[in-house]
Amino acid sequence: ETKRYTNKWTLEMQIPFKSIRFKDNLTNWRINFSRNDLDLNENSSWVKVPRQFNISTLAFTGILHFEKPPVKNGQNMSVIPYAIGRFSEDYTKPNSRLIEYNGGADAKFVLGSSLNLDVTVNPDFSQVEVDRQLTNLTRFSLFFPEQRQFFIENSDLFERFGFRQIRPFFSRRIGLNNGNIIPIYGGMRLSGKPSKNWRIGVMDIQTGDKTINTTRVFSQNYFVAAAQYNVFKRSNIAAIFVNRQQFDTTGYSVNNYNRVAGLDYNLSSANNRWNGKFFFHNSFSNKNNNNAYTHASWLNYSSQNWSIEWNHEYVDKNYNAETGFTPRIFQTDVNGRVNRFTYWRLEPHIYYYMYPKSKIINKMGPTVYLDHYMNQKFQTTDWFLRGGYDLYFRSSAFFSVFGTANYTKLLFPTDVSFTGLSQTTPAGDYFYQNCGFSLKSNQRKLIVTSIGANYGSNYSGTKFSLAADLSYRFQPYMIFSVGYTRDEIFLPYLNRTVELNLISPRIEVSFSRSLFLTTFWQYNSQAKNINFNGRLQWRFRPMSDLFIVYSDNYNNNDFSIKNRAIVLKFVYWLNV
Repeated sequence: ETKRYTNKWTLEMQIPFKSIRFKDNLTNWRINFSRNDLDLNENSSWVKVPRQFNISTLAFTGILHFEKPPVKNGQNMSVIPYAIGRFSEDYTKPNSRLIEYNGGADAKFVLGSSLNLDVTVNPDFSQVEVDRQLTNLTRFSLFFPEQRQFFIENSDLFERFGFRQIRPFFSRRIGLNNGNIIPIYGGMRLSGKPSKNWRIGVMDIQTGDKTINTTRVFSQNYFVAAAQYNVFKRSNIAAIFVNRQQFDTTGYSVNNYNRVAGLDYNLSSANNRWNGKFFFHNSFSNKNNNNAYTHASWLNYSSQNWSIEWNHEYVDKNYNAETGFTPRIFQTDVNGRVNRFTYWRLEPHIYYYMYPKSKIINKMGPTVYLDHYMNQKFQTTDWFLRGGYDLYFRSSAFFSVFGTANYTKLLFPTDVSFTGLSQTTPAGDYFYQNCGFSLKSNQRKLIVTSIGANYGSNYSGTKFSLAADLSYRFQPYMIFSVGYTRDEIFLPYLNRTVELNLISPRIEVSFSRSLFLTTFWQYNSQAKNINFNGRLQWRFRPMSDLFIVYSDNYNNNDFSIKNRAIVLKFVYWLNV
């Protein structure tokens, strides 16, 4: 509850002990409190946190002392059944109209103060928000984050192994195949802290088989186990094992499997100035197991004025994390052949911040970034150099100007317009440069905007890119936002400019504290698609919902419909 007065306001919060899992007979808890003053764009905390760190950094906490140890409320168990009905039709195929009914359940068991068991049977994720599409102007796959609730909970225990582009485990590989949904029969996840220094996680998922465009995708079992052990004050050593095993018409497929085992060391100093990660992972398949490994290091030093980062990566072409995400080792040529490459990556990054005595500027400073790729013989294949100057305003606005220089060695003819055209840019060495800016307005206002643009040479031609976002908060009922990106690519051999547009308006409406509507349109000229997704959610009791989800896709040239679906899903949360 909050109360406003002429010269102050007060806040009272109650956190039920039943919602927190803790050990018995503890009278001292580590804790911190913070407040964000939007008028001054100022963060205040009970225990001082140096300004270069996030205010939620757990290296800086005080002691909350209870006169008597808090009383636990016993073991918890929750069962969350669901029922679903779906109507769908694919207008590109005859007789494709379907009416389906289904059901399933999740269950949550508390096995101790910090150990949980989650079980899911026949899960369905139709109410999950659709991905925000991106224009892909790279030769590699894009990363889209996981949004399914079962995989999000405690996901950091499994997902933080490796680096952003070297992930031994990526849960979106489960239940999805090139955008097609694969049924999941069920799964379980055990996660938590059995003791002060240990944190463990075990997850096993079984999928069904499905025929997609006359191709049969066989049933798979996905197993992942992870463990962390705390060392020193805030660091840990972690191990992971990932296994994908196929089951085909004969049952257990002996020769169709993929496994990854690895060790990570996560460094975090007591004062949080030094942070880093060092890892070694190895993959195992039924072939090409020689030198099938990857290793990397990342080290960061942060002070009030400096932030200095170093990163190195090595991925052997035989490293194969099929349940992970390693896009850089795969390149597909114009004939559809998949080529695998070994690479080294060096990635230093330096920031320098100044804090002027100004009523306008909070901090500012230059930044230099290098992204350098080499093959196994240390011959350069790509590099990207960026220099810029950033301004952070006290109003929460942000402005940056930058210039870049690029080198790319195309190993085979490539469509660098990324539109599927038959014309290609020849293999060879390409140097190109551009410059641009990025601007974000005051984030505290009802109307918030951001815009960024860059222009320069691109392979043998030129490229102009623009990205803009606008959002309006009609408090407390509605948020309207729209994003727009435009890329204009000119290549001499095309004799024209390729124009790629992505427009994504979005409306979020809160009719009450229990009734919500989200609508999302996406026009993507690169994918030649127009998508609409609408979701009405009624939360009729805590954690229990009724969803109505409508989605369809159209061709962007003549607006003819591709497919359409409507889903009704009922979810009920039972505490036992």
